[in-house]
Amino acid sequence: MANTKIARATTQLVQTRGKLVI
Repeated sequence: MANTKIARATTQLVQTRGKLVI
């Protein structure tokens, strides 16, 4: 469960960074 939470947070961060970069 912890891994899933971390993976989700990481995905959100990546998406946010992608939007900022774009």
